[in-house]
Amino acid sequence: MVWLYSGLVRRQDRHRPAPRPPEHLEPCAESEATLVAHIDLIEPLGADTLVYGNLDGEGGGSRIAARLHASVDAQAGKLPLRYDPAQAHYFDSQSGQRIE
Repeated sequence: MVWLYSGLVRRQDRHRPAPRPPEHLEPCAESEATLVAHIDLIEPLGADTLVYGNLDGEGGGSRIAARLHASVDAQAGKLPLRYDPAQAHYFDSQSGQRIE
C-alpha cells in the first residue's frame, strides 16, 4: 500500500498530519481542496487508477499517491484533492509521538 507523507506542518512546526492511505483522498474543485498535487505518474489498474505526484509543484515537495475511480479522467498536472480532516492524526515533529 502507498501512503501519503505530507509536508504540511501546524503550530510552529511541531505538529504534522499522519500518513494517509490513498483511498481517503478524493478529487474536488480547487476551492474545496485540502491540498493540490502536481501529478506526474498515472497507473490505470482496471476499476481504480493510482496517481502519483508532488505536493509543492513540479519536482519538489512531498510525494503523494491517490486512488481514483476509473471513471475519473486522470491527467498529468494539477489535481485538487480533499480528505475528511476528522480522520487526520497529528504527531509531534520532534518526538514523533501522536498528539491526542
